[in-house]
Amino acid sequence: MSEAPTSMTIMTNIFTNPQTVFDEIKVKYPVLLPFFTVFILQAALVILMYMSLDYKWFIDELIERASTADTSQEDIENMRKGLEMMSATTTGLIGAVFASIFIAVMYAVMSLYLVIVSAITNDGIKFKQWFSLISWCSMPSIIGILAGLVVVLSSSNGQILPESVNPLSLNELFFDMDPAKGLGAMMAGTSITTLWTFALMVMGYSKWTGKSTAVSAGIIAILYAFSYTIWFAMV
Repeated sequence: MSEAPTSMTIMTNIFTNPQTVFDEIKVKYPVLLPFFTVFILQAALVILMYMSLDYKWFIDELIERASTADTSQEDIENMRKGLEMMSATTTGLIGAVFASIFIAVMYAVMSLYLVIVSAITNDGIKFKQWFSLISWCSMPSIIGILAGLVVVLSSSNGQILPESVNPLSLNELFFDMDPAKGLGAMMAGTSITTLWTFALMVMGYSKWTGKSTAVSAGIIAILYAFSYTIWFAMV
């Protein structure tokens, strides 16, 4: 009998040969390494970004976004005072906490959706198994996080908006829309690693359930549509 792969081996194979690890994930459903890798790196990126920001410029940007033609100078000054009450470091720490909570909530919501689908299709796959699959299939996101860290560390003036920090986002690569609202925000929150994760999810779901690639893609596409709805509601 061959030795069961370790989490480090699974991490390597999820990038290089994912079909070889889906069965192992389903049986063992290890989750600590993939979940906390994304968790820690994302928190580090948020903290480092805020600590590197030109915070006065950042506040000016936030005020400009929030201001309308009817916004009085008094309202602008009140907004500025409120934003200046917290330092960049404090804001970064709070942002890191919220980013980490957001990741956990999204993984849980996605897992719950797949549990409901499992109940309907009677495939017998449990919440912990789906949570593990989602965690492992989300590993490509660390490439975007590391790319964001490079952007932050290489910035000469600290004038980086949080929604523009990922150079692999569809907005940064192709669309160049306003990343603060509407479709631009969606494109800024979607990167080529998101598409990679989607492909892994389809592969994993198909292998676990025996469903065709087309059916699996449809089920995962609904999951993504639902996840984006939750995301927009939270942000």
